[in-house]
Amino acid sequence: GGDPKDFEGVGSTLMAAVYAQAQAVHSHRTLLWGPRETHPPIFRGANCSAEAASDTFGFSCYFERLGSCEWHAHVFRSEALRFIPEPYSDVSRVTMSTPLRGAALYVPPPPLHALLPSSVGDSAVRTAECWAGAVARRVLRLRKSVRSYLEARLAESSSGGGGDAQSPRFSAASAFSTSPILGAHFRSGDIVTVVDVSGGTGNPVLRWTGTVDPERVAALRVWDPAAQSWDVLASTRGVADGSSVLTATARGRHVDRGTVHVLVTGEDPFADDIDAGDPNGFADPSAYDFSIAHFTDTQYLSEGAVEQETEAERAIWTAAYGATTEWIAQQAEARKIAYVAHTGDIIENNINAPTTPEMQAQVTGEFEVSSELQSTLDDAGVPNQVIAGNHDNQRGLETGPEAIYNSYYGPDRYEAADDGWGDASYGGPWKEGDNQNNYVLFSAGGLEFVTVGLSYGVTREEADWAASVFARFPDRNGILLSHDYLKPSTNPDGRGSAFSTPDGSLLYRLVVESNPNVFLVLAGHEHGVGTNIKSGVGPTVTHDVVEMLADYQFYTVSADRLGLTEIGGYAPTDRLRFGASFLRMLQFDVDRGEMIVDTYSPFLDEFGATEYDEDERYDGTEDNMVLPVDLTSRTTTFTTDDIAAFVPGDEVGTTTVASGEVATTTWDGLSPRTTYAWIATAT
Repeated sequence: GGDPKDFEGVGSTLMAAVYAQAQAVHSHRTLLWGPRETHPPIFRGANCSAEAASDTFGFSCYFERLGSCEWHAHVFRSEALRFIPEPYSDVSRVTMSTPLRGAALYVPPPPLHALLPSSVGDSAVRTAECWAGAVARRVLRLRKSVRSYLEARLAESSSGGGGDAQSPRFSAASAFSTSPILGAHFRSGDIVTVVDVSGGTGNPVLRWTGTVDPERVAALRVWDPAAQSWDVLASTRGVADGSSVLTATARGRHVDRGTVHVLVTGEDPFADDIDAGDPNGFADPSAYDFSIAHFTDTQYLSEGAVEQETEAERAIWTAAYGATTEWIAQQAEARKIAYVAHTGDIIENNINAPTTPEMQAQVTGEFEVSSELQSTLDDAGVPNQVIAGNHDNQRGLETGPEAIYNSYYGPDRYEAADDGWGDASYGGPWKEGDNQNNYVLFSAGGLEFVTVGLSYGVTREEADWAASVFARFPDRNGILLSHDYLKPSTNPDGRGSAFSTPDGSLLYRLVVESNPNVFLVLAGHEHGVGTNIKSGVGPTVTHDVVEMLADYQFYTVSADRLGLTEIGGYAPTDRLRFGASFLRMLQFDVDRGEMIVDTYSPFLDEFGATEYDEDERYDGTEDNMVLPVDLTSRTTTFTTDDIAAFVPGDEVGTTTVASGEVATTTWDGLSPRTTYAWIATAT
């Protein structure tokens, strides 16, 4: 019972759990899907009424050991899960889709409580009353629980056949059982119809046809009762146009007391193999829902804006920094920039405590210049967040409210700034008066986010604080900002980065692994770029994480390109560190769960920083990417057109022909209006 609106978008996960138990509880198992009017009277209960909306589908189950359970769930609307048999030439045509990951309709026999969170009490399990208000408020945890169970089982048992057996990500599954000498298909008005194909003499051939997204995988598995494992017999990526087909032969070991159990899953490989698109332009704003701007390590620009000898020279360094914040402010609306991150080393010369008045003046000047340039974002009402790098907080030793960093980037600044932020708010500092660690909440693309920033030199106490913030907002998509997290990649495409020291591995272990809502890490500090796509992160409830280093501070630009040959007296070929004028635009397609990454310098008006790396480490693909991201909106769906099992029966005929010729035979004695199947074997 309950208001249908309370349950929208949740039903498919619970249905999956109950279906799994229905399959496992006893051989006398029955599960019915479909419009209420198709339910046989024996399963039609008082709660199944004609007043339900036409787009509502009922659910009934019968547990022989648990007693009768009637759950006519008018709370499940068709957008939560559709499973509607339709006539299709007497062969199954089943449409199934769900907006939730983590649902599967058949698993090896676990107790029901293994599929539900601990918040569902024993009494609810005993009565098969699989719904409770507490579950409605904890959708994410429930979904992750079911998904994690399935991942663990399949990681233990999957063998061969392709797909990512280590971290399958399910959306929905088509499941059926069939006698090894019978065929099975779906037909209008029936749930499962078993058709005699006359005394089987060979191994059953399984065939699934349906539609899968090209970035997802469909896999056909068969249960091996002796090994207690699912064998992957076939898998395929989806195709852009048309249907995908999986065909495989079950073997004798797959026969379980006269039954073959088949599982077809739609899986998310979370693969880094998406076409990157045009490297010389941004994504079209109509192609994404919102964007994030990330830049870091502006230290040399802040330093040059203070220490250069002439005002004209200082103006060029100032312009290089200012061009970034001005461009973001001007483009925020057109390019849907919802949030901006600066991951530290805002200035250069506070790496050690100043020992002279001149050095103190230099540090103060750099903070003043950077603060003014960052205020462009505040004035424009663009939500933004900064953290301290080792050059901002004396290698992590200058902490507390009295740190000079807090004089310019303290809590008071952001408490005032967020008055103009709109769909964002400053969460607060980790300790009163000390904003070196802080968090921000924002909304974009119909999703909610929490970003936690940790400055250089993270302690265990600070890491625990960050983890507690992510845990406090489990339904928000989590982003971690760290000054020091990854080392630069040594690969031309920028993939495969190791952890940096001292903070990287500590943060991964204490913050990223343990919080399933963390999907993205942004970092600076180390000179270069690096991108990691990590699937199956976490000890129990697993998630997928993208880690990105994008620090261009050591990239150099010629004096001639900068206009410094006359102003500063530099030789045209002299190279200066202006790489920090590059920023990353992270553009998010919410429905697809993808992030389009473009690298751009507003100051130079150029895309891609590769040519400015004097070490020539990369090939250009490191700055132009489309990556999967584990947003709460990322789904895996597939539709099933038909699923069938065919078992060889009597031999129709044999013939021998020359290579390249057509073999034919005649099948006599067939009855009209009857479905038959045949299989040819070539030897």
